[in-house]
Amino acid sequence: MSAAKKRKKALKKRKNSKRKTEEIKKSSKNVFEKEEIEPIDIVKSESTGDTGIEEPEIPQKIPDFRISLWILLAISLILLLTTFDPKVFLGGDNAYYLSLGRSILHGTYANEVSPNPAPETGVPPLYPFILAILNLIFGWSFLPAKILSLIFYMLTLWIWFKFFKRIGFTNVLVYGIILMASLNPRLAEYSHWEITEALFMFISSATFLYYFIAKDKNRPKDWFILGFLSVLCYFTRASGASVSIAIFITMLINRKWKPLLWFSIANVLFLAPWLLRNMLLGGEAVGGFYIDFFLKNPVTQERLTVKELLAKFLKNSHKYIFVNFPRMILALSGFGMGIQKYFFVGFGGSLAIFGAIRTLKKYLHIALYIVIYLIIHSLFFEAAAQVRYLVVLFPFVVGFFLIGILEFFKLVKPSDKPFRYRVSYIFLSFMLLMTLTGYIIGQFKTFPELRAYVKGNRFAGIKPSYVGFIQANEWIRDHCEPEAVVLSRKPRLTWYFSHHKSLSYPYAGPDEIWEFIYENNIRYMVVDRFAKSTIYYLIPTISKHVNYLDVLYKSKVEPPTYVVRVRAQPKKIVITDTLIINGKRKK
Repeated sequence: MSAAKKRKKALKKRKNSKRKTEEIKKSSKNVFEKEEIEPIDIVKSESTGDTGIEEPEIPQKIPDFRISLWILLAISLILLLTTFDPKVFLGGDNAYYLSLGRSILHGTYANEVSPNPAPETGVPPLYPFILAILNLIFGWSFLPAKILSLIFYMLTLWIWFKFFKRIGFTNVLVYGIILMASLNPRLAEYSHWEITEALFMFISSATFLYYFIAKDKNRPKDWFILGFLSVLCYFTRASGASVSIAIFITMLINRKWKPLLWFSIANVLFLAPWLLRNMLLGGEAVGGFYIDFFLKNPVTQERLTVKELLAKFLKNSHKYIFVNFPRMILALSGFGMGIQKYFFVGFGGSLAIFGAIRTLKKYLHIALYIVIYLIIHSLFFEAAAQVRYLVVLFPFVVGFFLIGILEFFKLVKPSDKPFRYRVSYIFLSFMLLMTLTGYIIGQFKTFPELRAYVKGNRFAGIKPSYVGFIQANEWIRDHCEPEAVVLSRKPRLTWYFSHHKSLSYPYAGPDEIWEFIYENNIRYMVVDRFAKSTIYYLIPTISKHVNYLDVLYKSKVEPPTYVVRVRAQPKKIVITDTLIINGKRKK
């Protein structure tokens, strides 16, 4: 081989070596850019001036795996479909939202359940507007709204996936949280309810995810969009105002004046018409609806004293923290009694708070949101202190808990990153096991009900007392004059099933209730068998004024529900038979 050819071959070899070196550098750069190093371990307090980039650790791999996001969501959908409940939610809020939606179709925004509807200034309009569209297309059925809730819940899982990847969780943690949310019967229950939970979970989670996008791009239009999303949170549920408040305070503390300006402009621009309307119609920006919830006794309607208000706040807070949080996270209905609930909250809550404090600079807006949201709901009336109002906090509480584990063991073993992730996997596995147990237990009930419903039993899973209630209202729908007003313990459901205006009886004596009946021109009563208040208030009224009433219908199930008509004049008592007493006939 000639010297020229040797030199040419050596030059080519050096070029190939140089190209391979560049490829290796480029590959390493891409790995870093894809955030293979978790932000939890990289980003430290900005107040110290530390760049936060850690020294390379010992060459150990964190246990991890990858599957397609779409496969994960498909698995989640299958799990959720097996717990899908197609029967109508019998709480009544769904019917109230629908009545507001139908009023939108009629050119107003008022409670159509009532015979004298006043303009609605309390309930925000987004979900009723969605129900109005569904009602226009599909009629009175709530099944399309249930399917829509399932779609919103699936979108929420997708948002949570993006959110947890954004904050630097490994695939194992992210997949575990998504599966836990799919298996958790406490959360999955709201994936098919025709109320605001699924929609609010989606919009609030999307808002907090977009906060990071706006922060990275730092463009006026992104802060404006963030403001619009936070307004949508309020328009879905009034307590969603906590989202705007939390982000506003965070920007104020961090002195982000330009972002705060654009965020505030969006809030004012989109909120002002709604608040101005409420002021003009009701004299209050948020309506007296919430004054009743916060400051009045729901039974007596009397204003609470400061002592009573504080007692209600403490009672609700205790129930949320020590009963509902454990039930939501572990998904076991029997959990929360005895000393284990205090251990769970003390241990898990401490780690969650520790995680929040350690990352307060990055996630201050989320921590403030949780606190403000809980304060608002703890001031609501006591019957509202349910798991239902906590489900929207699920991803953030679980996220802070897992961050707390990672941050705690970072202090204990600062150089052993794989170890602290293995510990977090152990805790997540325990929660996932509890959730799976709750899912399996729930399957023994929900799946047979779903199968019976598909076979044509529309009352599958409904208690007999409610079945009778539905049958009585449907009888009114088919046999009574459309303009008649109906007295009912659940007027919203009566309106939905009977298509008649309806009112609830007051908690008062027989004479006061009877006066209420005549003042409101009530023509029919639904005498249910599921409410204790019917026994305590309505039955004594019926007994005292029985001569003014006619029983028109008795439901086909036991215990029976009755439809009673109110007469304008008392019945004449006519004796049509005789009794034999001591061998003698007497009238």
